Amino acid sequence: MHHDEWDDDFAAPPVLVTVTRHGKKIDAVAATNKTSYVYVFDRETGHSLFPIDEVSVPAATAPGDTAWPTQPRPRLPPPLSHQTISADELTQRTPEANAWGAREIRHIL
Repeated sequence: MHHDEWDDDFAAPPVLVTVTRHGKKIDAVAATNKTSYVYVFDRETGHSLFPIDEVSVPAATAPGDTAWPTQPRPRLPPPLSHQTISADELTQRTPEANAWGAREIRHIL
């Protein structure tokens, strides 16, 4: 994390795990951030076991704040929860609930 503009910090302590990769057991440490990305590092070397990409993120909107233009995102393992939403995923419980959901997320779709 370069700048905690989006509340992506780690909310819980990391866990010690053993990962089998290419037939070899590796003692590792895994940590999840608040947006459900999982980072896995070799306990001995500190190197990530999976590629981490720098992805573009929105600029800061708070007056006087300057956000870093990218944030690290691991390619694997996949996030523990959805990272996007589409209109097809909105509730169909009632027409009114669907319309409310559509109004609430229209600025992000």
